[in-house]
Amino acid sequence: MNQSDFITKHAWLYGLQEYFVGTEYEEDYDLLFKALIHDNGYRKRDLLLGLARMDNTGIDDIVMQSFYNCILHKDLSGYDVTQPKLMNLVRHFIKDPYLLTAYRLIRSFDNGVILDFNDFYSRGQISSKKWLVEELNKIVDQSILGNIAVYGAWYNFIAHMLFDKFSVDKIYSIDVDDTVIDHISAMYNTEIYSNRLVPLTLDVSTIEWVDNNIKNPQSNSILCNDIDIVINTSCEHMPDDWFHNIPTDTIVVLQTNNYFDNVQHSNCVHTLKDTTDKYNMSKILYKGTLNTPLYDRFMVIGIK
Repeated sequence: MNQSDFITKHAWLYGLQEYFVGTEYEEDYDLLFKALIHDNGYRKRDLLLGLARMDNTGIDDIVMQSFYNCILHKDLSGYDVTQPKLMNLVRHFIKDPYLLTAYRLIRSFDNGVILDFNDFYSRGQISSKKWLVEELNKIVDQSILGNIAVYGAWYNFIAHMLFDKFSVDKIYSIDVDDTVIDHISAMYNTEIYSNRLVPLTLDVSTIEWVDNNIKNPQSNSILCNDIDIVINTSCEHMPDDWFHNIPTDTIVVLQTNNYFDNVQHSNCVHTLKDTTDKYNMSKILYKGTLNTPLYDRFMVIGIK
């Protein structure tokens, strides 16, 4: 597999590089990244040596061979580095527990191929979620969040960061696309089994609230109880009804952007002021802009 095809197919490695900045795994990931993306011979050597020195108990020869093949792919004529094989190498070498969750996500797809994986783990996606968690942590008293409704959750990358950084009772993972349910269930099987994460298929534009509970539109029963915070990092993908439907005095965390060139973005804004004008809070706790190579992302944390 030539190097340019490898980089195009596995651009998600750039997003994970952003994810590991400032963590205990930054140095190890930097080694792996330079070996794989920079095609650095010395780093490939060090990565191979590092693998050989690790505790490889339970790893059979076929899996170890796939690790070596991923590292040496450019010199192996016709070898295709697949997403499952490469993520398996990454999660074995980098011991961050989240990578097992990411590996389960890949394995939940037919043939282990996620067509939008590069988007899911883009630098912009990762940096915006880290930014949200960092700023929210400065606001929330004693890092207690209670029950959270995540709107437009997709595969819900941010859920594990919320569980890791805060005291969370339950996350309701809400998306209009019912195909994401099986994949979220594979990723967060432990959290779902313990009823700490509940995946739901709902159109957030038509959600009905009863006090701080979300109602089932079919049965009028309660789907989500005692919501403390609503998080929506996908405002550009949907009309503003979701915001208007939220009860007053609810804490809302939202992100949108000025990436008008993306055909999936139907509701972008031009500036941070446009964002605060559009989503009128009774009290703004934080507002800011994150510059990315393609667009500016705007975030507002406030009380509706």
